Amino acid sequence: MTEHHPINTEGVIKNLEIRWGLTIVSFIPEKAQRKLISLQHEVASILSKDKEPVRTSRHYISYYRPEQFHCTHFTLTRSDPGGAVSKKSLFKSAFNESDLFGLLKSIATVLPPFQIELNRISLGKDGLGIILTGQCTDIVSIQTRTAMLEQLKHSLPEMMNISSRSWDQDSSRFHEVHCAIGYIKRVLPIDTEIFQQEVQSIKFEPIVFLLDTITLVHHRFRSLMFPQEGIVHFTLGNEKVMQPAEFIRALNLAD
Repeated sequence: MTEHHPINTEGVIKNLEIRWGLTIVSFIPEKAQRKLISLQHEVASILSKDKEPVRTSRHYISYYRPEQFHCTHFTLTRSDPGGAVSKKSLFKSAFNESDLFGLLKSIATVLPPFQIELNRISLGKDGLGIILTGQCTDIVSIQTRTAMLEQLKHSLPEMMNISSRSWDQDSSRFHEVHCAIGYIKRVLPIDTEIFQQEVQSIKFEPIVFLLDTITLVHHRFRSLMFPQEGIVHFTLGNEKVMQPAEFIRALNLAD
């Protein structure tokens, strides 16, 4: 008899509802996206043996679209259903969007692209997310990502009211990365523990790719489903050709 474990209802709601937040990520390049889509099919095949397993399993799992695939670097504000992130709640006295723009521009200008590898798949700690994990592939990439996160860790709290995640502050984990490809939204038709074991047993070649852009996302969904409330890209190793006023419009914070 199939055993159905209770689902994390609050987590499902948070994943599906509109929740605004501010985060720094890198979106996954197209070649690696195709490999992640292949893994979505592997996950779907655990639940369905139909000719179109992804279509059938969407009753239970919400799969990320390719443009959503991303690695999170630093969370500025945790997601909240109350409304768009506001300037008043975000910035400390004497600071504003121009200061944030200056910081991100200076970081992106001096840091080179870095390479990461995703080589494991499992369910997240909440029992809902289907997560790939990995790390920077070489010492230069580790040093680059660490330098970026150390500067964000120390500079952002001086100008903003940060509500980051614990691993954003843990320097020993700055070489680690993760990428979600979907999340469970309904009770599964098979035992949850069996599903988790099957997901973890999926074999795949490590997915290696270069991240050459960091992106500040004012999101409407935790999954970064489009459209965003605001979004600004910074190419690593290049000075951003943008005026502060353009940055402010693109980020689109509430007053």
